[in-house]
Amino acid sequence: MSDIIKSLKEGADELLSGIDQKGQIRSAIEGIRSQWSDMDRRRKINSLEKNIKSQRAEMKQLTEALGLQALSLYETGSITNPELARLCERITEVRTEVETQKAQIEQLKAEAQAEAQALAEARAQRKAARVSTTCPQCGTELPATAEFCHKCGMQLQTPPAAATAPAPAPAASIAPAAPARTTTVTRLRCPQCKAIMPGDAEFCSSCGVRFKRPAAGSPIATSAPATSGTHFCPACGAETKPNARFCPICGQTIA
Repeated sequence: MSDIIKSLKEGADELLSGIDQKGQIRSAIEGIRSQWSDMDRRRKINSLEKNIKSQRAEMKQLTEALGLQALSLYETGSITNPELARLCERITEVRTEVETQKAQIEQLKAEAQAEAQALAEARAQRKAARVSTTCPQCGTELPATAEFCHKCGMQLQTPPAAATAPAPAPAASIAPAAPARTTTVTRLRCPQCKAIMPGDAEFCSSCGVRFKRPAAGSPIATSAPATSGTHFCPACGAETKPNARFCPICGQTIA
């Protein structure tokens, strides 16, 4: 059979030699044969490398199984070889260290989570405290920094020990009320501590001083702050219009 194939090949070569005078067909055929040979070699190499990878994985599994079996024998005291005993002892130590470090990691994670939660809660409480507070006596909504309710005068915060609460301004120091007149009050300035209060405030929310009000029946309207300048009564500190001649709170003549 091989003689027939050989003779056919020789005949084909002679035929190609007769047809291909310049050798172009033969060169093309030789290039194709070379490519096929190269592809076949690559296929064999890939197959061998795949087998090697699979065998190495199997060797790793067998080695681990062998180690586990040796550790089992070491724990039961069946291993007498000093080299194997030292290796098994070191493996046991490493296992203990790994478990200890895992526990430390879990503890650190729990501490970080608890700290973050506490920080978030503290921020939320500070944010809520900055917004407003409510007077426990009359229910008026007040700024979070208020020490007195501007409606009922109740003290909300205890002043520091080193500081003394200022006494209310004596009635004699306030000028006698002049004939009341209708005007516009936007804000009040406390005559004691100069804090700015709402127009309808009856007490200073910072020091607790009670404001002197006009006589009964004298209407006082409230509006937005004046746009052209800011003027205050020299007697009681109430804010007035730029062209006001009398204070709408205490009746003091304004020059």
